Amino acid sequence: MRILLAFALLALWQASNPAAAPDRRFSDLKAPAPADERGAELDGWREISCARCHADVVQEWSTTLHGRAWVDEAYREELAEVRRQESCHNCHIPEPLHLQLGADGAIPQKPKARDATLHNAPVPDVDAHFGVSCESCHRGPDGAILGPWGAPTEAHKSLKHASFLPESKSALCVACHATTVGPVIGIAKDFVDTDQAARGRSCVACHMAPVERPAASEDGKPALPARAGRSHALQTPRDPSFLARAFELAAERRGDKVVVRITNACGHRVPGRIGRVLTLEAELLDAAGKVVARGSVAIETKKSLAADATLEIELAGQGQAVRVVGRHAAPALPDDVLFLDRRLALP
Repeated sequence: MRILLAFALLALWQASNPAAAPDRRFSDLKAPAPADERGAELDGWREISCARCHADVVQEWSTTLHGRAWVDEAYREELAEVRRQESCHNCHIPEPLHLQLGADGAIPQKPKARDATLHNAPVPDVDAHFGVSCESCHRGPDGAILGPWGAPTEAHKSLKHASFLPESKSALCVACHATTVGPVIGIAKDFVDTDQAARGRSCVACHMAPVERPAASEDGKPALPARAGRSHALQTPRDPSFLARAFELAAERRGDKVVVRITNACGHRVPGRIGRVLTLEAELLDAAGKVVARGSVAIETKKSLAADATLEIELAGQGQAVRVVGRHAAPALPDDVLFLDRRLALP
């Protein structure tokens, strides 16, 4: 009964707090299916101390680039070409963010890095070895674990913290993702500078799918009730189906032309990495499905599409429908990855 009451109160709270409500475009996210090979589980994730009680969460994390932030082969190759390698350490092996709060209690904009030599030791610190670990976001002072609930537990001190709540405006994510260094573009600055948060969006709402499950599970102890939470299997543009959700498409007739409008519906510019190119091609089709006209546009670093911005493709002629195809090219991906293939009827 208390569980049902808790969910009812949560629903009422979300209804009265727009910033807490999830973006419905991302409420039905499937398990991530990245087009590259870096979605496999990391060897050794079961040895991480948090996995003892949070195996499902740690397993999800182990499939992400957060999990392999320090050991990823593509990262290590690019790091070797960087003159000041320590400039990358702040975000790839950060000290726990909640141990670096400013005098005003704010999350740091540029985290301090852990000692990189610890990762190259003969017996590395398992909990820290992979880079952006559980402790990076959840460890607080005096060994407390911070999160959005703060439910009591015998395993460790557990506290509710404002940085996990909607009003934080994604400060935890912004700490690293507002930094532009090497091929990475600080796209979190876009989120801060737009009204995305006021419209009920957050980094978590788009990139971490909602789930319901027990907070923890430990052998030999009674199962805990399920509660609302978030998957730690992060959604990224490496996943074609997720990338497609970044764009809203529309087509209309304008005199003797058809105009296809492509709007960036996510909270930051695209793309967010140098070398990533999104090519969108539009085809005007007649009643028989024959191509009447074609047009295309490429979105890349020097021609990025800002949050909420729209670009247009003009197609000369008349037709019955438009087909829009999107392909994604990036250094770590295989050949151009098809991420969008949608047909729009014309009025």
